[in-house]
Amino acid sequence: MSFRRFAWSFCHTSQVDEQLIAYETQVVPTPSRLSWQPLLSQSTKVNFRNGTRAPLLTTAGSLDRAVDASMIRWNYRKYRRSEAVTELMEFPDRTHWLIAASGWEEIADAVLSWAEHHKKPANGNRQNPFPPTGSRRPAPACPLPAGHRLLGAPPTR
Repeated sequence: MSFRRFAWSFCHTSQVDEQLIAYETQVVPTPSRLSWQPLLSQSTKVNFRNGTRAPLLTTAGSLDRAVDASMIRWNYRKYRRSEAVTELMEFPDRTHWLIAASGWEEIADAVLSWAEHHKKPANGNRQNPFPPTGSRRPAPACPLPAGHRLLGAPPTR
C-alpha cells in the first residue's frame, strides 16, 4: 500500500508528519489477495445468531474511509440477531485510525469501560445483563464520552 493510499484511507485527519510515522511503523507489505481470499471464500460462514458467544462491541469512526460507518452499522445489525450482548460505539470525527490517532485515550477509555462492564465474573458464570424479553433492552451502565453513541440499548433519560 502506498503512503498516499494509506493516508487517504486510514488517517486523513492526522497531520502529515503523524501520517508518515504511522505509515513507516505500522504498514507491513502484503499481497492484497491474502486479505480478500478468506472473506470471499464459499467456506467462510458466520453464525450471526450465536447466543453463547462472548459480548461483542463493534466500533466505528464517522470519518472512516477504509470501512465506512454504514458498513459497520450493517454488520452490527447482523450480529444483533444473537441473544448475546452486541453493541456498537460510533465515534464522531474519527477515522479508521481511531485507536492510534491523537486522542486515542478517549477511545481506549470508552472501550475499556464497556469491557469492564461486560466482563465475566470471577465465578466464571456470565449472565447476560440484557436478556431477551421481547421488549427493548435496558441501557448499559457503562459511561460514554460526550457526543458518542452506543447502539444496542435505548438512550438513557
